[in-house]
Amino acid sequence: MGRFIIACGIDVILTHHPIADAANSGGVPLKSYLDLYDISVMELHEAFHGLHPGLSWLHGHKAFRVEIAYGGIPGNILYVGKALPEVKTLGDMLARLENLMCLEVEKQLLELECKLRGNIEIYETCLATRPEILAGAPENPVGTVAHIFPHTGFTAPHLVQVKKEHPEIDTLLATISRVHRGSDLLKQAEEMGLNFVVGNCHAVEIFENGLPLARAIQLSLPEVEVLMLRERVTATALADFGNEGIRKYADDIARTFLLPNKEKIK
Repeated sequence: MGRFIIACGIDVILTHHPIADAANSGGVPLKSYLDLYDISVMELHEAFHGLHPGLSWLHGHKAFRVEIAYGGIPGNILYVGKALPEVKTLGDMLARLENLMCLEVEKQLLELECKLRGNIEIYETCLATRPEILAGAPENPVGTVAHIFPHTGFTAPHLVQVKKEHPEIDTLLATISRVHRGSDLLKQAEEMGLNFVVGNCHAVEIFENGLPLARAIQLSLPEVEVLMLRERVTATALADFGNEGIRKYADDIARTFLLPNKEKIK
């Protein structure tokens, strides 16, 4: 990473997620690694954690209530908002996210990559976690949205409570983190007749948080060139990974050095 950064001419990195002392690059503490290349690092997590007005807008609603400790749990974030005029259905919400997150471009890139690599199957983060409807149908209307972040501690009883506080809620929206299809939250939403949409996940946070921050830096320091560092993660079946030569190398190393010693591994 350090060599790549130097090649790009970067001398300062502004990170969103904390890196601190525990972070590493290939097992080397990141601070020591970056010192080799004389790269400065500044850390800025959410500038307004839980109060981010952009997250509701991106998902097609405007919050009129924001809680950062719902149910008495610090960090348990809840937005309640009204759908924007242009977002009338669940389908509109999904189409909005697909457009703003540039998912069609990602889809075309992945299709091209699969073809170039011999028509193999490849999974890519943004597409594998694209927004979807867990309860409801694309044509279902959207009026009032309860926007939650499951990893912050929002539970099924919380959903019952917020529905009592805002009976007009018709849609539950979960973003950043998600729920599995057998979750209590989904079951509760279905019992209450609510739509349930999972929106953006953490894979596109570079758009939600990184891009506005980068734009603010550019406006403040117009003489500075700002580059966006975006990581793209894919998954490929072992049998399809690399080419024949490198797969043979891996097989030889495994058979010669790894498997004979497997009994020594506890």
